[in-house]
Amino acid sequence: MPYVTSVLRDEIREETENLIFKLENNIDENDRVAVITYVFFVILKHFYSRKNWFQRSIPNLILKSVETEFNRRFIFPYENQKMKQNGDV
Repeated sequence: MPYVTSVLRDEIREETENLIFKLENNIDENDRVAVITYVFFVILKHFYSRKNWFQRSIPNLILKSVETEFNRRFIFPYENQKMKQNGDV
């Protein structure tokens, strides 16, 4: 995400990597989706639960942006690669 400066990314890198390590090594794979969902929920609730309706709706915008960015950077390139390998439908 190029709009997040390298300075900001560096400030949270260690904590982010520690969380990923814990999720990868301490959480059973079958529970990981629920735990990751929980982590997102707790963070969003912390920052937006005591606000007015508009500010409470910001987490939806954040989650949609995450989905869009993930699709653009990971899902779509994979689908394009598979189309080249196997042909389009």
